[in-house]
Amino acid sequence: MFLVSCSNYTSNENDEKKPIIILNKKVQNEKFDINSISTDDIKSVNVYKDKAAIEKFGNKGVNGVIEIYLKDYKL
Repeated sequence: MFLVSCSNYTSNENDEKKPIIILNKKVQNEKFDINSISTDDIKSVNVYKDKAAIEKFGNKGVNGVIEIYLKDYKL
């Protein structure tokens, strides 16, 4: 089994530079552990940063957005 790993992602609640994590169109809270997702379950991943993140997600996307869809999710 493989796991997703984000090298610059931290779960420190005081870190204000965390990206938004969206799993199957649902925004996850700051306690969500992205490393708990098996790569076997992932259908697609979109990463938005800088201007693209802000254009798509507004000011919430200022620190970037990681959008993940699982295989069992119907788009």
